[in-house]
Order: sequence, then C-alpha cells, then structure tokens
Amino acid sequence: MEKSPRARRGFFPPDTMKRLALVCVFLSAPVLAREGFFPVGAYHALAEADIPPKTLVAALPFVGSLGIEIEQNAGWKEMDALRTTTCGSDLARAWNRETCASMGAPCRPDGICRVPRYSGCAGVAVDGFFVTTSACARGLAQSPRAKFIGEDGLPREVALEATALTQDAGSSPLSLLRLPVERPSTPIRRQEPKDGEPVFAVGFPRFEDRARKRADYKAAWGEPRIVFGSVVGRSPETGAALKNFFLADTDSLPGMAGAPLFDRRGRLIGIGLEAAERRNAEEYDPAAPAPFAGVEEIRSLIASLADAERKAAALARADEARSRYEEARSLEGAGRWPEAEAAYRELKNRFGNLPAGESDYAAAADKALRFVACETGRHRPRRTFPRLEYLESVAISAIADGSRERLLDLLPCRTRSGNGDVHAEDLSDALLAARVNGVPPLVRARVEVEGGLRASLEGMARPTTLLWRRDGDRGWAFAGAVFK
Repeated sequence: MEKSPRARRGFFPPDTMKRLALVCVFLSAPVLAREGFFPVGAYHALAEADIPPKTLVAALPFVGSLGIEIEQNAGWKEMDALRTTTCGSDLARAWNRETCASMGAPCRPDGICRVPRYSGCAGVAVDGFFVTTSACARGLAQSPRAKFIGEDGLPREVALEATALTQDAGSSPLSLLRLPVERPSTPIRRQEPKDGEPVFAVGFPRFEDRARKRADYKAAWGEPRIVFGSVVGRSPETGAALKNFFLADTDSLPGMAGAPLFDRRGRLIGIGLEAAERRNAEEYDPAAPAPFAGVEEIRSLIASLADAERKAAALARADEARSRYEEARSLEGAGRWPEAEAAYRELKNRFGNLPAGESDYAAAADKALRFVACETGRHRPRRTFPRLEYLESVAISAIADGSRERLLDLLPCRTRSGNGDVHAEDLSDALLAARVNGVPPLVRARVEVEGGLRASLEGMARPTTLLWRRDGDRGWAFAGAVFK
C-alpha cells in the first residue's frame, strides 16, 4: 500500500515525544498541534507509521550528537539569520552552546565572519561504546565528546575515548568510541529488517537548504529530530550480497550520518551511513533511499576491537622503543656515556617480544651497552693523526704485526662495517684473521666518500677496505673496515 508522504517524511523534535503519552488521546484534535514545537504532520505520521509514542520516548536517551569541529564562513548579513535559527530559543542555544558563544567575535574587515560548529553527526550507545560512522570520526575534536538527548530534550554532554577502531576500522564504514562512564545500551534486534516494516531514525540534520525540506523548516541547526520511513530492501549501491547493509526511505539530510534506525518496538536495526553527507544542496534528492549498516556490522566491529587494540598497543610499544633507542643513540653520539648507559638499560629491560617485522630493540640495546662499556673503560681517547699517511702507516703496521691492542687503540668502540655497526674487538679479530703471515698489506687505491676515504688493501686473504674518517680539525681517524 502506498504510504502517505506525511507519514514517512520530515524531521520532528524529540523533546515533544514525551508529551505524547499525555495527549495521545486527543490526537484527533488538530488544534493541539504546536507549529515549530511539534509539527502537525507528526500526529498523522505517528498514527500511520504504527509506532507508539512511548517507543520514541524510550529510544531518545541512547542517541547522541558527536562533537565535530568545523568552521563556516558567513557574511555579516547572514549572522542575524544564523543567530535566529541557531540560538533563537533556549533549546537551540543548549544544543549549539559553542557556536552561540563564538558569534560575539568580531568579523573580518571584508565582512566575512568565521563561525565554528561542534556537531553534525549522530551516534548511539551500544554495549559501552558510541557507534557512529567512520566519515564522522575523521573530524573529531582533540577531546571527543557526545551530547546525548536528556529527558527534558536538552543535551547531556559525555566525554568519549578513542579506540583502535575510531579513525580506522578497516573495511567497515562504522567507528567505535568508548563510553568511559557506564551508560545503558540500546536494545538490539536480532532479526534482519523486513521490507516495508515501519522504522524511525533520530539524528541532527542541517536545515540550511530549506527550499528542499518537507517538514520543520524552522528547526535550528544541530537540534535532534526524528524522521519516519520504512525498509525498502537492498540495491546495487549497497551490495545485494551484503547482508549487513540495507536501505530505508527515511529522509536523509546532511547531518544524519550515524543516525540510529529503530523498529516499531524501539530496537536498533541499523546506523545511517554517510552517503547523504556527500550530496551537496544541488544534488540532494529527498526521495532517494538512505543506506544503513545493519546490527551485524556493529556486532562484528565490537567483536574485533580487542584484537585491534592488542595490535595497536604492540605497534605503539614498538614506536616508543624506536624513539627511546634513537634517544639513547643520540646520547651515545654526544659522548654522554652515563646517560646513554641508563637509557640502553631501560630499553633492554622494558622492551621485548615486539611484533613480527619490528626491530629487536632490546637486543640492540644489549649490543649498545657493550659499546658504552668499552668507551667508559678506556684510559685514553681514540687516537687521531694530523696526516693520513701517518694513520695508514700505524694501522697497516698493527695488522701486519698481528697487534690486537694497537688496533683497539686506533678504533672507536662502535665501528663501521659492511653489515652495520660492530664492536672494535670483533672488527680487530676479523682484520687479523684476514691477514697473510709474512706479507705486509699495502694500500692499492683510495676513493673519496662522504666524510672521509676508502682505502683498498693488497696482501690480505680476503678483499679488505679500510675506512678513514676526517675528524674535524684534529685530522684523520680509523672508522672501520669492509670485507667482501
């Protein structure tokens, strides 16, 4: 049967639903309707949609407006209209408190006024979480919060906590934020929605393009509204094979993303998606059905949160370990040995069992402690030479003589090699193992590199290149060696 346009279209103030319990016996008298407070068509919509007023009243406390920080530029002549619609009544001022407070700021010399707004998306309380859409979560304030609908129709502000599935929920179009305080959860229906069944949604639509709206044109921006409709199945746009998504013919204005959809018994059956948010005023079609994510999508997302948070915590721990390791390396590079040793020891003790693919910073810290112990145990600093020829002569002589102590006196504790940093003791052992007894090595060629030279040796058992580093004004120093 074709539905009445008034029965399925339009947004209605939720605070007046509470009065329906007292006046429902007088609904046949149109004089009781209060235009702008509870539109006339809403009485007929309630009757024809077969949704009891007490069902609407019971659903409202679970719905909240998500705090999103956006800015709108308006000419000074538009400010009066904005003040009237956004701050013209006690209810409007309560829901737009931040915006109304900012309207006293002076406009720019060119007459443009910048108006911050802090709402625009809806969400619903489910099992300790605030469920909304991922598109809404991208504009979250630094300290996220939601304004829930109170018994008197006024907002009740609640702080929210971001989760691992707030900004990025993978392929899901939804977003989860944690409610830090215990709050009742909305009832959820287990059965899938049926085509043609009556439904209603609660959201916070924007009524800026008023020529295209069919209901309460006097509604302020950001106030909660109720809209009626029915389930109309699926379409290729939502994916016919996806059971978690469906369509309803509720009017879906910008601002209704995240709006919960309820059945006639007040049970949650879906969450409004952001398709309507992408339609501008020229493209908006109020007759187009609105897409919704079903409750199975919500359940699936909540079930996956624990695993996602474990992975996020492990990655955060790896990031912290990387930062601490870089800090310790910086201390070591500056020669602040006691501080570097303390930083490496903390790294070794705190960080282990990092995710697969991440560097083992605990093992790297253990290796670095050996370098630091070497530096703090030295009785004299590493030697430098004013001329490169002197350095080459002393180093090659130490290799030819097999003198480990003389090599250690030349090398820094953390030396460079082809496989990364190695300890001076390990590099000295490798150089002596590569020498040929009775054959003194010779420098075959030198190649300039950034910060120094590479000297290729002849007379070694394996191809060997020594690394000389220019040590500022002090001259030349032995930096390491590379073997092939």
